[in-house]
Amino acid sequence: MKRFCTTFMIVIAILTVFSCAGDRPPVILEPEQEWLVAEVEFKKKKYAKAVELYKTFLNHHRGHANASEAAFKIGECYYKQEDYVLAISRFEYFLKTFPFSKLADEAQYKIGLSHWEQKHAQDYDQTDIEKALQAFEQLVNTYPSSRWKADSILKISYCREILARKLYKAGMFYQRYDKYDSAIKYFDNLIDNYKDTNIGWVNWARYRKGQCLYFLGNKNKGDEQLKLAYSISNDAKLKREIMGFIKEME
Repeated sequence: MKRFCTTFMIVIAILTVFSCAGDRPPVILEPEQEWLVAEVEFKKKKYAKAVELYKTFLNHHRGHANASEAAFKIGECYYKQEDYVLAISRFEYFLKTFPFSKLADEAQYKIGLSHWEQKHAQDYDQTDIEKALQAFEQLVNTYPSSRWKADSILKISYCREILARKLYKAGMFYQRYDKYDSAIKYFDNLIDNYKDTNIGWVNWARYRKGQCLYFLGNKNKGDEQLKLAYSISNDAKLKREIMGFIKEME
C-alpha cells in the first residue's frame, strides 16, 4: 500500500510539472518516470494523451528496454480509438523496427484485425478483406506458435468465404448482362482457388459456368459443368435449378 501511494504521488507530481510547464523548455524526465506517466494514461484509456507520451518516451529513450513496448502501444492506442489506418501504419513500423520483439506476433495479428474492422459490406470492394487475409496468413506462417494463430486461422476462413461470395456475385453481374466470357473468368477463379470454402459457392459457380457455356454455344462443355455440379451437390434447390435449365435448353 505504501509503495502504491508513493508511486501515485510521483505520477501526480510529474503530471503537475507537465501541466505547469507553459512556454518553458520541455522537461526531460528519467526513463522510468516517463514510462510510468505514459502507462497511467494508457490504463485510464486516455489514448490520445498516451500516444503523445509514448512518442516522447521513444524520442528521449530509444535504446531503453521498454522502447519496443512503447512503439507497440502507440499502435494499440490508435487501434483502441478505432483509427485503423494509423494503427496499421504504427504496427507495420513496429515490426520493421523491432522484428524480434515478443510482441511481434500480436502486432501482426492487430494489422489483420485493423483491416478486418474496415471491411465493407459492398461486394464491389473487398480490398481490406484481401489485406486482412494476407496479414492473418502471414501470422500463421511466420509465428506458428503464436497464441493468436487459432483465431487467425478462423479469420482466414471467414475472409475466403467473403471473397468467394464476391467472385460469385461478380460473375453473376456479367452473366446478367450477357458478358459470358467475363463471367466465366470469375466463376473459374472461384472454382479453382476457393475449393476450401463453402462447397455451395463452388457448385453454384459450376452451374452458372455451365449456363454461360450453353449461351456461348458450347453445349458439351456446358453439360459437363452442369452434370458435375448436380452429382456432387447436396443442395436440393441447386439440383432443381439445374434440371429446370436442362429441360429449358432441350
